[in-house]
Amino acid sequence: MIPESAVPITDLNYIDYHYKQWKELIYEQQVYKANHVKAANNFSFENNEWVALPYYGFGMISMLQQHEKNVLLSQQLVDTQEKLMLLLQEKTSIEIHGKIYLLPENSFHQTIANALSNTRYDLNITEKGLTEIYPDYLNKLLKTYKSVSDHKTLRMKMIGLGIFGNAIGILGVFDDPLEYNSILHFRDYFYNNEMVTGMGIQKTRPFIGHITLAYIESDLSLIEKTALVEVTTTLNEQWQNEKHFFYIDQTQLTSFKNLSNFHTFQNNQVIYF
Repeated sequence: MIPESAVPITDLNYIDYHYKQWKELIYEQQVYKANHVKAANNFSFENNEWVALPYYGFGMISMLQQHEKNVLLSQQLVDTQEKLMLLLQEKTSIEIHGKIYLLPENSFHQTIANALSNTRYDLNITEKGLTEIYPDYLNKLLKTYKSVSDHKTLRMKMIGLGIFGNAIGILGVFDDPLEYNSILHFRDYFYNNEMVTGMGIQKTRPFIGHITLAYIESDLSLIEKTALVEVTTTLNEQWQNEKHFFYIDQTQLTSFKNLSNFHTFQNNQVIYF
């Protein structure tokens, strides 16, 4: 058997990317994904409250709140979260609120490139004593990046709810292939740099346009899995009848201590697309 680490991860071309994103919204695919969901173990429901569990790391991240045009989308995402839980409760029970954690609005984001997290962060950064200087290393590298356009604002069209391995999120596509390729251009620059690979950073998955809205934090019963597919199908009809865009004009190195709390550094190098 070939070791998993030996299989190179590559980004999809524009056509294959669109096909994959839209396929995630097909009913049969949602059923398949719901049948295979597992607990994320990122948040714990204790004494009727959610507690964030440690999950340290960095990423090149575009926060939704960074662009003023994203206000309406942010409101729509919160509304979708509320409808999701309300409809799930109607089809199951109130216990569903202790199984699915809704992320706070100020955490909504798109990861452009991963830069070590969780156990890989501990191994390559914490255990090597690089915690304080790691951000400076990456920011020096980022200063040499040249974008393919002159500060273009990308528009990622949000098309509907997808069910991931342990999460629920809104998927996105690009009408303009040049906008999608500008993200791949940065990812190629980032992941192929010797300084980056020398620190143990590698591409762990293809680029997937999405905003995570919730984490599944407990095993779901068959009734709950069935309800999840029914609810996402209903909500996706609303999303596909409307046009919602995530405006992205920049990304920067962002740290997190858990998956609901993100922090950008004051003197970060900002990457424009």
